[in-house]
Amino acid sequence: MKFETADILDIAPADLDPLLRAEANAWQKELHWDYSATVRLISQWLEERRLTGCAIRADGQIKGFCFYFTEGPRAVVADLFVEPGAEALAYARGLLERALHELLSSPQIERVEAQLPHFAFDRLNTWFRSRAFASYGREFMVRPLCGAEAEVARMAGSTEGDFWVEPWERRYDREAAELLYHAYRHHVDAAINEQYASLEGISRLMDNVIYHHGCGEFLSGASWVAVHRPTQKLAGILGATRVRRNTAHLPQIAVAAEFQRAGVGTTLLSSSLKMLQQMGFEEVSLTVTSLNQGALRLYQRFGFRTFHTFGAFVWQRVAANPQPFLP
Repeated sequence: MKFETADILDIAPADLDPLLRAEANAWQKELHWDYSATVRLISQWLEERRLTGCAIRADGQIKGFCFYFTEGPRAVVADLFVEPGAEALAYARGLLERALHELLSSPQIERVEAQLPHFAFDRLNTWFRSRAFASYGREFMVRPLCGAEAEVARMAGSTEGDFWVEPWERRYDREAAELLYHAYRHHVDAAINEQYASLEGISRLMDNVIYHHGCGEFLSGASWVAVHRPTQKLAGILGATRVRRNTAHLPQIAVAAEFQRAGVGTTLLSSSLKMLQQMGFEEVSLTVTSLNQGALRLYQRFGFRTFHTFGAFVWQRVAANPQPFLP
């Protein structure tokens, strides 16, 4: 099999339209997600020549693409999609070889992150690990909502005496960012996404989710905060978004360390699920890192089931081995 890679800027945007439609279909069918708005945005950015990345061509046809961006010393592989078929894995590896070679040729790049939901974890894990990347399994979970009212009521927390739950309003944003920073700074998710490692990064992440539809349409009516009555401290937060007409997603659930194991997470989840049912949603999804066993058990108790496991991969430049990646 012969193929060649090219800079995305050397590809006519219209040549990528069939693959973008195929990617939107994959998000819809495989990940329960309406990706059409993102596809329109990608198409606009391609026309405006605002994206960096590469494409792969075989038999005269574009077979896949990879987009990435940089933020100072941090680089993120933001999207990798290839035409389904027998050669899909070879195309994906070819794209990754070129993208990472270009990124790591720059001495300014000290870290590369990649989360690739279109590929099962095992398909790329060995390849990344052989190139000095740390690897983490991420689980895509889903829970049906239709006809589950009694089950949600049974799971409801009993924290009313010490905590109250109310909608997540903008006045909580600063305190929510601080809660997330302290909850994640020694957490595996901070190893996967460097934004969790700083207050500034978490603030950007929250803005992207809440105000820029970075993870679907933010649902203020189903997003909650829990407040500790005696101290008035923010104890926990839960964000909910709409990712397709009848599917909601929970991009953020966190409980402050001092209030963990007090039923706060259970109360937030049960409150959100109850509201999502009332709003007419038929299912709700979330993602969780496989190593986060406490959260995984909580979601499983609530009836969430894993339907797809994908990989998160991280490369970090170290002084003793400044260029471990070999294309």
